[in-house]
Amino acid sequence: MKKLKIWIIVFSIIIVLLILSIIIIKNSQQIITNKEEKSPNDTGQVIEFSNTNKKVVDNNIKFFTVKNCVQQYIDTINLNNDRYFGYDENNEYRKIVSDEQVASYISVLLSNQYKEENGINESNLYDYINVVQEKLIFIPLKMNVIIQTNIEKYIVYGIQITLDGNYDSDVYLVVNLDVTNSTFSIEPLGNNYNNIDEIDIQNNNERIDQNTDNKYSDQKINNEYVARYYFTTYKQIILTRPDLIYDYLQEDYKLKRFETLENFERYVESNREEIAGLQIQKYLVNNYEDYTEFVCMDQYQNLYIFDETNPMEFTLKLDSYTVISDNFKETYDSSNEQQKVVMNIDKWIQMLNTRDYTNAYNVLDETFRNNNWASEEEFEQYMRELLPLHYDVEYTTYSSENSTYVQTINLTDITGGTDETITLNIIMQLKDNYEFVMSFSVQE
Repeated sequence: MKKLKIWIIVFSIIIVLLILSIIIIKNSQQIITNKEEKSPNDTGQVIEFSNTNKKVVDNNIKFFTVKNCVQQYIDTINLNNDRYFGYDENNEYRKIVSDEQVASYISVLLSNQYKEENGINESNLYDYINVVQEKLIFIPLKMNVIIQTNIEKYIVYGIQITLDGNYDSDVYLVVNLDVTNSTFSIEPLGNNYNNIDEIDIQNNNERIDQNTDNKYSDQKINNEYVARYYFTTYKQIILTRPDLIYDYLQEDYKLKRFETLENFERYVESNREEIAGLQIQKYLVNNYEDYTEFVCMDQYQNLYIFDETNPMEFTLKLDSYTVISDNFKETYDSSNEQQKVVMNIDKWIQMLNTRDYTNAYNVLDETFRNNNWASEEEFEQYMRELLPLHYDVEYTTYSSENSTYVQTINLTDITGGTDETITLNIIMQLKDNYEFVMSFSVQE
């Protein structure tokens, strides 16, 4: 009987061990399966890729490489592309490439899958492709990617503008990059989307064979390239689609500086010629944990601050005074009254240099402004006549009496285009929360 009990115990232990072994084996298989699902690039593994693998493009090199592929495609569908013109046998400059030949140039850039699904060949290609008649510049705004073993499939949204700065159209398309042989293909999409996240595609990892036109090379990128691109793109978009730039503005900044899209569009229209002439003179890059800050300065010493989380995903500020930084607060708090006056005058001159007449008007003493200008519009007209240029500030004499401070300043043209010096006496009172009110010597 005792032996029987022992055998029962032994048998029970064996059963438990067998059950545990089965559980361990199953868990191990599950772990292996999970690892395989997280490593879709493993050799020999076949995975059907879908939107669950889609992510925002976070690599500047890839972003701008894809942009270049799209630009090549848009240039190719331009029937008046310089590539299609030349001198004939009579030495006359004219179009020497037929529309049939252009169709073949376009066809080799389209993906095989796109052509097969739509039954596209060179004879019916123009039924599916919206060709253009002029040079268009493509500006990518958003980009997602689905990565397979050999193929990276990019879903792209952007706008096209003309060389003379007019908005042409929105663009949605897919760019396939074959990373094994540096080739690409295009899949045009319609415009029936609100954003690219609505676009459902799969990456079938279809190899892209090389032809005469579909080779690509990675765009070389550094901080200067990105800073200059953001500055140039800001100019292009604000002059064609100011509503898009308005959406890029940092939320607190946008509401405090402009309040509404209508005010912003009015600002753009009033300063259109000046904006068109802006040039980047300096840039600074600050790397933070969650974003990269690109600070650009134009020839008038105005600042443009791009806080980038991913390529072309940034918040934008057009000055450094509307939203007061912690650094400004620390410096201001540790300054004496004269230094605070100087810092506030510097902010006011920045407002004038950025043509921010709304805030420049709002910091004026209420009695002073009401006695001199019946409206903000009258103040703007006066200041555009008094200070038509962009100015450096020289601080001269200073005095104070009963919490009222008087600072004399000399203003000279930043660009050196004129030797004229304008002298103003600034009268200021300091308020709480980094605020102030001021008046100045009005010239008749």
